[in-house]
Amino acid sequence: MLAHRLQTHPHMAEDVPVLRRLTRAEFKTIRTSGLITHRGAIAVLVVPPLNKDPVSKERPRVDAMPLPSPASAMSSESPPKALLPSSAIYLTSEDDCSDLPNLLSPTRVPMYNGVSLFPSRPQRAALHERLRRLLFVERRARYRDYRRSNAPAKEEDASEDASQDKWTRGDEKGSHAFLLYSTRDSLQRADSVPLAIALWRLRMWEGQPWESGCSTWASLI
Repeated sequence: MLAHRLQTHPHMAEDVPVLRRLTRAEFKTIRTSGLITHRGAIAVLVVPPLNKDPVSKERPRVDAMPLPSPASAMSSESPPKALLPSSAIYLTSEDDCSDLPNLLSPTRVPMYNGVSLFPSRPQRAALHERLRRLLFVERRARYRDYRRSNAPAKEEDASEDASQDKWTRGDEKGSHAFLLYSTRDSLQRADSVPLAIALWRLRMWEGQPWESGCSTWASLI
């Protein structure tokens, strides 16, 4: 639904993104500083691409059903010995250090671990495919904006993913992290809040703060 909405409102994609892939340098900065300082950020999804099955040498099929099928659950890869938490809350400023839980504040942004949230490989493949679809729609919109205001560019440039740019090297290459925005201006293009709410409901369902024993009920609302 979000991709369809963006297709009908392609303008201002360069200045007002709704979803983009973080570079390796940006993702490294978030992990080392513990801060998400991007203006308008409401969520970060870490969803690495799925590798081929070591036996069949094929990538998992895409399954967007609400629940994983028994067959896909049986064929899923064995989970890592220690899964990372399904989500974590990051501050947007070093000054935001209140003792009272206030997770609904726009100064705190959740980061979601796609592997932990979607252990079913077919379902995770569906999520990754849709995120890439959103990136393609945004990239094509930026290309069209550029074409209207600058010299013509090659048509095939619009279909390339930023992480596959042959001129990008090292930490400037795309990471596995996708940054979701919602601002007053981005709402004119597409409303990403329903997606953020859906992700937050997954966090509530997982009940992570209770399991860790370090938070209260207020940490989830």
